Amino acid sequence: MSHFTFRTGDRVKAEQELMASIRKATSIEENAPKRKHVRNMIVFTWDYKTSVPIWEYMKSQPLRADEVQCYKALITLHKIVREGHQVCIPEALSQTTFLENLGRGMGGGSYAGWRNYSVLIRAY
Repeated sequence: MSHFTFRTGDRVKAEQELMASIRKATSIEENAPKRKHVRNMIVFTWDYKTSVPIWEYMKSQPLRADEVQCYKALITLHKIVREGHQVCIPEALSQTTFLENLGRGMGGGSYAGWRNYSVLIRAY
């Protein structure tokens, strides 16, 4: 018996909506990622049993250019690993280099962001 749901029917549209949710959740505005955007990403992981498109799109974002955006991305990814499909954990483990580079890129050496999120990013 097939495990088909209405949500799995249009993967292309779902990935476009996912990209929009990631873009909105990791905006440069200094406020928490909206729950509805994070929820869209979590639902995507349950519907398609993967978080790979999330990681790919996060990597394409200029996260190291803005410390607020970087910190919001870390918060979002943490929520996805915690609440998403169980496949998110091993997929996240394969992205440790990416996460470590984010931490090194913020506040490493002489650069300390003027909003001081670099301390939070390194701690995360």
